[in-house]
Amino acid sequence: MKNAVIQVIYQEAQRSGQPVFCIRDDTIASHTRPSSQDGHPIEAAHFHQSHLKGCQDYGHQIVSVMLSCNGLILNYADILYDKSKSKIQIVQKIADELPVAPVISYFLCDSWHTSVKVMDSFIRKGFYPIGALKTNRVIYPCGIRQKVSEFALH
Repeated sequence: MKNAVIQVIYQEAQRSGQPVFCIRDDTIASHTRPSSQDGHPIEAAHFHQSHLKGCQDYGHQIVSVMLSCNGLILNYADILYDKSKSKIQIVQKIADELPVAPVISYFLCDSWHTSVKVMDSFIRKGFYPIGALKTNRVIYPCGIRQKVSEFALH
């Protein structure tokens, strides 16, 4: 299925000259919290931090990746997040398996994935990252190490 999605999206990019967008997001499919008497809790459900609810939420967390070009949007992958791998590792693996983009392309993500490892993985495949920066990130303007929070003051 992934190969078919890549083929359709990359062909559209070559035909139209429009960029490919690799879009990553995650969500929680909430479930009722298990009872202490429940002998069979829902398999692979865990507590996850819900930024939407602002608290811990019990359920399955899914990492989704879509590829888009010229108005065409296709689902590339849905990965069940089970805490055996970090979300950073999951997204890096996605970047590693993507072929090099046929045109200038972009990786759209939230601030969680604007880390050096993820950005470098996507840049190697021709996808330029677009995402918010956490204020605790370190950048190197003109080769000088500086926190984003300090840089923003200038």
